[in-house]
Amino acid sequence: MQEIIDGFLKFQRDAFPRRSELFRQLATSQHPRTLFISCSDSRLVPELVTQREPGDLFVIRNAGNIVPSYGPEPGGVTATVEYAVAALGVTDVVICGHSDCGAMGRIMRRSSYSVQDRFTIASIDSTNSLEEGSVLLRHIRYFLAVAEHRNFTRAAEVLHVSQPTLSQQIRQFEDTLRVQLLDRSGRTIQLTDAGAAYVHYAQRALQDLEAGKRAMHDVQELSRGSLRLAMTPTFTAYLIGPLLEKYNRRYPGITLNGVVTLRSSRRKWAQNVHLLRNRTDLG
Repeated sequence: MQEIIDGFLKFQRDAFPRRSELFRQLATSQHPRTLFISCSDSRLVPELVTQREPGDLFVIRNAGNIVPSYGPEPGGVTATVEYAVAALGVTDVVICGHSDCGAMGRIMRRSSYSVQDRFTIASIDSTNSLEEGSVLLRHIRYFLAVAEHRNFTRAAEVLHVSQPTLSQQIRQFEDTLRVQLLDRSGRTIQLTDAGAAYVHYAQRALQDLEAGKRAMHDVQELSRGSLRLAMTPTFTAYLIGPLLEKYNRRYPGITLNGVVTLRSSRRKWAQNVHLLRNRTDLG
């Protein structure tokens, strides 16, 4: 750690003064032309191997210079790529590997996977593929927003995502469904015949999902639902009745269903309990 501190102090003392004007300009604006994605290996330092100055490259480094495809939950790499292209306006993207890469070597040597390797590879696979036929709730929301506003930019503003992200997600949605939902040829976005047919079902699906969410919330809050009771006649009159009355006043939205069981021997009681197990919640 002391060596790192000493190096930082040396940078402040010797290197920074010589390039103070460059760093001053970079503090207010940066316009790199190249996004450089490389491995974290210590032998591959992008600015060193390309002999570029600070600000010339926009750099991403990770083990194995892996670039996952854009997925349901964008991670650091995909978000940085989007920022470089959409915000910084880079014109070139370089993905630079190197010889004797430890990360790639472990992936290629499939017979020597450790448990940790397998979790890592499974994570990479999941971010690089969208299973055929899988439709995500996010896709439906994005599609409905574009269908409503008939404009990618306005829909992206409402959804609080970037326009390139929205466009890519809609394309992915159409590829998954294997049909074109939107006509992009005119000044405004129009629904295709397939899109117009699908939009009604998509709206209904979202409405049903929201209703289901509210129903689950109501059940958790005991504002609605049902309670199935099993009881014997002995306790019904003087014990169960008053308790049910209090319960009903406290939770009026809960429907109470009672099943009265007859008194019997212990053996028959056990049989009754077995029969009622899937028909009652409380006994």
